Amino acid sequence: IMLCKITDAVYFTNPNANFWLIEGCVFTNSAHCIRGNGQAVGDLVCRNNIINGDVFQFNGGYIGYNYFNNNIFLSASAYTFQYCSYFYINSNVFYRSGMQDYGNTGLVFNKNCSYQCSGGNTFPNGVNFVNINPMFVSSIGSGAYFDYATDYHLQSSSPLMNAGGDGTDLGVYGGYGDYEQYGVSHNPYIKTFNITGSTSVNAGDPIQIYIKAKVRN
Repeated sequence: IMLCKITDAVYFTNPNANFWLIEGCVFTNSAHCIRGNGQAVGDLVCRNNIINGDVFQFNGGYIGYNYFNNNIFLSASAYTFQYCSYFYINSNVFYRSGMQDYGNTGLVFNKNCSYQCSGGNTFPNGVNFVNINPMFVSSIGSGAYFDYATDYHLQSSSPLMNAGGDGTDLGVYGGYGDYEQYGVSHNPYIKTFNITGSTSVNAGDPIQIYIKAKVRN
């Protein structure tokens, strides 16, 4: 699931829903955005997303760790993760969205940043950046959710530049995933497709078309 705007949630409603990738998306719902529904979900990779709400009920039994990398969490809740088990949580920015325990077990934090988080900025474990302003290019304020007008790149003087566990930036513009504010992929995509000649030809005869493609810089 890549480069999507999701206004409700992604639900895992069947057992053994493994090896999914959620990348480069925006979740505008301020409630449960990614829901395990108590199913045994393993090897989920959720990276380079901006999430207004929380992650809920991944407690269906251990079949492998799930990975949350290089996301930005903007929830007003103190509980970003609720009833979640066995996550690796790396290089994320928790901007007001807190890390307080809500039925969780086995969550491992490393090289994340907290700032103005509801319920406190302290991480339960790991080496992290505690109550540090990430210094986005646009100031989003303590009460703001995702906005297309906000630039979530880091300023050049941000302490989170090249500070992730993999040596890249924290947040959506670091790591191995692809985030683009308007959902345009790095891959070339067709912008114009016109038939310039006859639209009726015999089988095997050529047809003239004009194609114009675009690639994101």
